[in-house]
Amino acid sequence: VKTLPKIKVSQAPYPAVCQGKNVKLTAEGDGNASAMNSAGWTWQDVNGNDLNNKSNTYNIQQLNGATTFKVKGTDQLGCESEWKEYPIAITNAPNFTISVDKDTVCKNSSVHFSINTSDSNLSYTWDNATTATSSTTLDTVLSIAKVYTIKVTASNGSCTTTQTKQVTVNDIPRVNITSQSGKNSICKSDSIVLQANVSNVSDPSKVEYTWNNSAWNRGNASK
Repeated sequence: VKTLPKIKVSQAPYPAVCQGKNVKLTAEGDGNASAMNSAGWTWQDVNGNDLNNKSNTYNIQQLNGATTFKVKGTDQLGCESEWKEYPIAITNAPNFTISVDKDTVCKNSSVHFSINTSDSNLSYTWDNATTATSSTTLDTVLSIAKVYTIKVTASNGSCTTTQTKQVTVNDIPRVNITSQSGKNSICKSDSIVLQANVSNVSDPSKVEYTWNNSAWNRGNASK
């Protein structure tokens, strides 16, 4: 009398499978079962559909929901095992967004980043930090003119999610004032037209000027 072989299934990664990640199932003979036939494996999904896989391993790509797989094996004596069901649970990845108080600032300005989430018990690694923190805010001074990208990785202990937020950091405008006539001095009661020449900006037409205590003159570089 031939004893029906018994099989076992293992999972990698184990125990948590993060939503959208890959998982590998491996079946093998259990205990005193005879050596399994290398071509004697049959895999089915939760609905009983054959997965056309005769290997003892089955790779699932981007698993997005909890499910169950079934497998049976045939040993070298030709005996088939019973179906072995293997349920897989899914751990949801952290869900969050990053907001910033100002998405365009001048160089050397302070900006305030904050995390928005309904998930609890998350830890965060901000940008190039080496340790995680429970803090959902970050205040920093941006001292280089560029498009700055802040990166945050959130973890719930099993799964991680990374989000980014960009801030445009502009150079501080440089202004040089000259007279249109080229004169540096005038007589009493004479008039003079002063011209402001701005540099270190990408679009001079968007520069706003204030002369002494006068009101704003948008785009008006002379006084």
